Amino acid sequence: MIHEIGIYLNGVLLTNRTYYNSTTLKTDRDLICALISAVEVFYKTTFSQELEYLKGKHHILVYSKKIIKNINTNESFHVVAYAIVNNGHFNLESYVDNQIRPKLEELLNIFGINYGKYIVEPLTKIPDFTREIDEIFIES
Repeated sequence: MIHEIGIYLNGVLLTNRTYYNSTTLKTDRDLICALISAVEVFYKTTFSQELEYLKGKHHILVYSKKIIKNINTNESFHVVAYAIVNNGHFNLESYVDNQIRPKLEELLNIFGINYGKYIVEPLTKIPDFTREIDEIFIES
């Protein structure tokens, strides 16, 4: 079960979609993204490799990263998509690699094409992107 899909930049949430109301996930989303971003940077700095996912007892946090260029300013940004899913899958690696990560990559591609021009410093709110998230994760 997918709990949440989101996209963030430098620890700041740009857009997200929640599918399952859970008391364990009722936390400030910007705080969550800042923590995830810090863990991701720590892991990459310490182990010289990208963090693919974090596995907890009940949930898995899966990452995908893409460089998106703002066509108006020519600036490039490292944008991260994440998914919070249940940790009840028998073959976790296969589920992450074949189901979740390809959809996150597709999401980042569509996001970059449609909304890359909105990414500027300081960060501004991105137009509603929930329809595109639903099309990739729910309707496919």
